[in-house]
Amino acid sequence: MSNLDHRAPGWRRSQPNWFQRNPVDADLVTRVSLIVVAIAPCLLCPASIHAADPQQPLEISWSQAQTNQLSVAIDERETTLKTTGSDPFVVFPVGSLEHFDRDILLAFEYSCPDGVRDAELRIGPPFRPEHFELPSFAPAEGWTQWKVNLSELVADKTELLSRRQWRIDLGNASGVTMKIRNAELRAINDRELEQKFARQKLRQEKQRAAQENEAYFAATMSGRIERVAIDDRRVTIAGQVDFGGEQGGELTANRNRLTIVGRSPHERTSAAIARPASVWPVR
Repeated sequence: MSNLDHRAPGWRRSQPNWFQRNPVDADLVTRVSLIVVAIAPCLLCPASIHAADPQQPLEISWSQAQTNQLSVAIDERETTLKTTGSDPFVVFPVGSLEHFDRDILLAFEYSCPDGVRDAELRIGPPFRPEHFELPSFAPAEGWTQWKVNLSELVADKTELLSRRQWRIDLGNASGVTMKIRNAELRAINDRELEQKFARQKLRQEKQRAAQENEAYFAATMSGRIERVAIDDRRVTIAGQVDFGGEQGGELTANRNRLTIVGRSPHERTSAAIARPASVWPVR
């Protein structure tokens, strides 16, 4: 049977390809194929080859940790720390943090019925007496999230990134058991970043309020309220104003500018007037 019997009408045998028309060394073809196979992953996944993911967390390696007056038990799901003296601490290695492009957080879940106070962080080597205070571990029977922003805690970013060992001191009590899981160093996420900016804004507002209060209470007031009387129909406020010896037109002008400002109990006296309707001229 002819090879054309089962083909559609008009079918033609395909022309010889380039390799058939131009015979080449088989070894050369093999080498070219191997090169293509070797570089294919780089073309498909350039980030995994050329640069670390800036959001990729680093796991804490408890198996390589060194301890003092502290026992460590590791299983597949959690790590159990138990203090055995008054100076318990753990030292663990830290990989490179250079790939993080945001604040760096140390975060994990813990369970500790007794809780731990006076936790401290030291970075080294060398480990100097100076330390950074960590958030306390509140007593927790179940798993509780704990985290600290290391970029805020350690102001010197160069020191934070260059040190390769971290030491965590767990108070001074013996016989305390703490279980830890999912311990990692990671970049701050979007929600935490928004919360950070909100805290910064609130801190700035409190600082500004403190400065306004200080200036207000340090100022010499030209007037004072001596009596307030309230009946069914009116509120009567009586007091005195010192115009500093001004005479004539200036005295009259200052009198015309006198006002009484009504504020809610929660409003600061030193704050700028935000509600014009609560300002009443004195006649």
